[in-house]
Parts: sequence; C-alpha cells; structure tokens
Amino acid sequence: MRQVDEVKLLTYTHTYVKDDRYRLVHEAGDRWQRWQLVIGNVQTQDVGEYRCQVATTPPLIMDVTLSVTEPRARVVDERGEEVREKHYNSGSMIELKCVIDQVPFPPGPVTWRRGATTLSFNTSRGGISVKGDAASGFIASRLYVANAAPTDSGRYSCWYANYTSDTVTVHVIAGENSAFMQHDALPETPTAAAGGGAAAPLQVLWWWPLLIVVTLATCDFFHTLLTWVDSTTSYCRLHHHPLLHTSTT
Repeated sequence: MRQVDEVKLLTYTHTYVKDDRYRLVHEAGDRWQRWQLVIGNVQTQDVGEYRCQVATTPPLIMDVTLSVTEPRARVVDERGEEVREKHYNSGSMIELKCVIDQVPFPPGPVTWRRGATTLSFNTSRGGISVKGDAASGFIASRLYVANAAPTDSGRYSCWYANYTSDTVTVHVIAGENSAFMQHDALPETPTAAAGGGAAAPLQVLWWWPLLIVVTLATCDFFHTLLTWVDSTTSYCRLHHHPLLHTSTT
C-alpha cells in the first residue's frame, strides 16, 4: 500500500494498481515467502511512504520510505557557471561542457544534440568526451567542434538518458571583426568594444575635426602676433623710439 492523500492499494497477491511500472515478485522456500514490490522507471512523484502488510492476526506491518534522487544536467562555462549563450569566432574551436549531478548507479548514457539531431563527430572535425565518477554521482561531458563556421550556430542540448537536459545557444560570428569577439559576450556589449579592435578607429575619429580647428586658430594667433611685432619694430626704427633697444623676442 501507499499513503498519499489516502491509502492506495498497490498489490494483493498480484498487481492491483493500473500502472505498468509496478510489478510484484514472489519467491517461496521451505517455510518462507518473499514478496517484493518493483517500480520501473522510478520518478520523483514516486517519493513517499510505502507499507507492506501481512494478513495475520494481528497483521504484520513494515513501513518503508522511498527517496528518489533526480539527475540534473547543466551546461556551464569555463568558470563552472550556468550559461545560456556562447559566442565564438569563425574558425575557432567550439567547446561546450555539460555537468550532470546526482547520477544514479549504474549511470545512463550522455548525448549531445543540435536541434533534434543527435551529434556524433569524428576526430577530424570534433568529438565528445565523458568523464567523471559515476559511483559518486557526477559526470562531465565535453563537446568539441573544430574550425567553427556560421553554419554551426544553433541550439545545442546535453541529454542524460533522455531524462534531463540543458540547452545553450551558440553564435559563430563571421568576418574579420569576429577576431575582436570575446566568448560569452554579445557583439554589441561594452565588453567587446572596450577591448579595442574594430571599435577603436570609431573612437579616434571624433576628435580630428577639433584638432584641426585648434591648430588653425593657434597658427592664426601666432601669425597675427608676429605681424604686430614686425610693424612695431619698423615704427620704432623710423622714429628712433627707445622701445627698439628692448628685446622684441
């Protein structure tokens, strides 16, 4: 039986509940019998209290608490933080990492998909590695795609045993300007612009007109000053003014 909102009968010498995941295994020997409840494809909603009761007088009762550990897949960046988008330069190496926690033992398979297509790369273009300690409930998988092109952009998902998954959107930027892109940063963000690259010439252009105006104004000022000094010197020489004996430099 199972106690949910009310007592629910699961088996009575045979499977009573209408759920194909439940089955009853019965073994018997010399003066003993074993009744075992088996739940296939266990899920988180199966968590709870279960009771085995033997129809004796008084009845024999054994209560069991069922706990279910749920695996969780996470696509993470180089710092181990969850990421939803990644940006790459055209021609670079795409590297995606997926971490699966709370893995049951024995573990199930880990697969990568692009859209609805399951990926399987050869060593000339890329590959998939799976490492970790399944016995301790941890698996890490990496997906590599060499010589990335804009056609490699899309939604990549990491799946554990078709049960849990996580998705990341990959953008591959084409053209020379992609050399100034940073991973995990949008092209139009200040992070990319502040790093220099294509944005630098645009930042320099605005002060050229101001420099020209200042230069012309400075030259005009000195030209006027020299003209005044020359006129003053000529006047003093003509009239033998004492100012001539003072340095005009």
